[in-house]
Order: sequence, then structure tokens, then C-alpha cells
Amino acid sequence: MAHGVTAHVAGSPRVGTVAFYRDDTLLHVAVVEAQEAEVTYEKHAALCDEHAYWVRIIQDREANGRRPHQGVAYSSPVWITL
Repeated sequence: MAHGVTAHVAGSPRVGTVAFYRDDTLLHVAVVEAQEAEVTYEKHAALCDEHAYWVRIIQDREANGRRPHQGVAYSSPVWITL
């Protein structure tokens, strides 16, 4: 049985990547290259017990050098019990 986690992401500059995590483990990095997107990570093996899923979003640098560093955002964890 397939289980998936979907994140709807939007940024003021373009979103470059969305990284999916389970607990402290990196599961998948999706390249988005859009200002807004819906991204799904599907896991096909069922895990027992309760796990925290969360995403890290990395945005492009802002225009005109106002903020020279890339923006990083984190979701709140979502606890899932299977």
C-alpha cells in the first residue's frame, strides 16, 4: 500500500527545492523551480508506529541583492501513525 505526504509551497522569490523528512531522516528532495507548487513524496512500504514528517523549503535569492542569501523555511511537524 502506498502512503504519501503532500506539501503545498509558495514563496515570494521562486522556490528551488522541497526536502521531505521523517523524524530526522532525509527522505527525498524535489526540485521545484516555481513560485508555487504542490509536491508529493510517496512511500510504498508501511511503517509501524508514530513518525513526524516535515519539509524544508529553499528559495532563490531575492532580486536586486536586498538579501544576498537564499531563504529557508521549515514546516511544522505533522505526526502520522500507521
